[in-house]
Amino acid sequence: DLEPLRNVRRGSTLYPDRAATLVIGAKLETGTKLRLTGPGIQTALELQIDLPLEFWQVREEVIAYPIGWDVLIVDGSRVLGLPRTTRIEVI
Repeated sequence: DLEPLRNVRRGSTLYPDRAATLVIGAKLETGTKLRLTGPGIQTALELQIDLPLEFWQVREEVIAYPIGWDVLIVDGSRVLGLPRTTRIEVI
């Protein structure tokens, strides 16, 4: 059940720094195929993250830059940072 994610602190226009950073353990290179674009990504990056499709849907609903939360995906010794500025398309 990912409904509680809708209530995670997203900051505000005046105080975007009060948003949460989610740290989630998930497998990289397997699962939902994504296309990432945005600041820091030269063109587009395609990768797979083993999180349910609903997670990406909730993320899209709650992020309206500068409001939203950032995500760190941890897979063993690898960490992937997904700031709220990253646009994520499920492909």
